[in-house]
Amino acid sequence: LELRGDQFFLDQLLLDEGNLLANNATTIELDSLTVGSPTMGPAALDLDGGSSLIATSVNLVSGDLAVRGGSSVSAILPVTADAGTMVTVEDGMSRFDADLTLQGATLRGEGMVTGTLTNSGTVRPGNSPGTLTVDGTYNQQSTGLLQLEFADSVPGQFSTLDVVGNTSGTANLDGTLEVIVEPTFTATSGTFQVINTSSGHLGTFDSVATIGNDDIFFAPDYAGSATAVSLSVFVEGDMDTDGSLEPVDDVQWFVTALRNRDTYFNMFGVEADFSGDIDDNGLFDFDDIDDFADLMPGVSAGQILQLLRVPEPATWMLWLPAIGWFAHRRRR
Repeated sequence: LELRGDQFFLDQLLLDEGNLLANNATTIELDSLTVGSPTMGPAALDLDGGSSLIATSVNLVSGDLAVRGGSSVSAILPVTADAGTMVTVEDGMSRFDADLTLQGATLRGEGMVTGTLTNSGTVRPGNSPGTLTVDGTYNQQSTGLLQLEFADSVPGQFSTLDVVGNTSGTANLDGTLEVIVEPTFTATSGTFQVINTSSGHLGTFDSVATIGNDDIFFAPDYAGSATAVSLSVFVEGDMDTDGSLEPVDDVQWFVTALRNRDTYFNMFGVEADFSGDIDDNGLFDFDDIDDFADLMPGVSAGQILQLLRVPEPATWMLWLPAIGWFAHRRRR
């Protein structure tokens, strides 16, 4: 069903299946809207061409709600989007004006959410990639996932989340961050500001995963700015973060990190769970030794274990020339 360029006043609207398109500056005003049904299945509501939906309450049970082409959704009561729901605020001229809670649902696009956005589902800014704006507060829960896409290292080619507002503009972080790396992304160093706020950010992500490129990893920086969170990209196994794999230096700092994470972090400002997690299980531990040794020319897991057994740094440093000799011999 398509509605074109008219004004509709309804008490209740239940879309339990099928598709409804509102186009050409259509206005729908109603008390209650429900999209989808646990028994009938998913449905789809598509607002396009400057259309608007004004409601007291909106219930997103299953299916798709798309707001595009300068359209808007406005609800007086907070909106909950259940699992199986996709909410798209597609372009920079489109808006979702209500407090929105994602209970397993996904929100994507380059538009604006006005109010409090609570993420217990998935937020994916942009349209491969792009910027999603929250005019209010962003709350990511422990079950929430934020996905940021990197197609290139120049602004506009990686996703960002902007949280603004005169009286709010705060991002509260928890849960998981996934960095999705496209084949067109070739940088092996650099820092990218990905969460921008007007009032500050609190908390940290429980885990950060790099998806799509096993040769690099992204590490977050929460302390560099009171109002922004940045991601820095490094070569996997580059423990001294100088942009290259060097057996002598990187083995030294790999062993240091296994012995004392705080010493390593104070030296480089990067958590060992990012730089040393070579097996990509989200944790830096002794299980990473074999995979790390595979990255280092002329270095074996046995040599690294021997270095760990030597108690004094002045003594185990004597092993490093031998490692360098093996690496040089292997490269010849």
